[in-house]
Amino acid sequence: MLATDAYAEADTNARRALASGDTASARSFLLPWAEEVGKLQDAVKIALTLCDAFLFMPAAPRSP
Repeated sequence: MLATDAYAEADTNARRALASGDTASARSFLLPWAEEVGKLQDAVKIALTLCDAFLFMPAAPRSP
């Protein structure tokens, strides 16, 4: 996500808005990315709960 042109542009615009003191605009530039991060966090929480992922190592294969 950090390597995408769209995120880089949003980040630059948000920094420019913050430099001019406009926090509302900065927030609006980054809000779509915050929503995507929230979706990713939800997916990771579910995977950790179901033991489909481990925090520090890949999940071991499960028998049916």
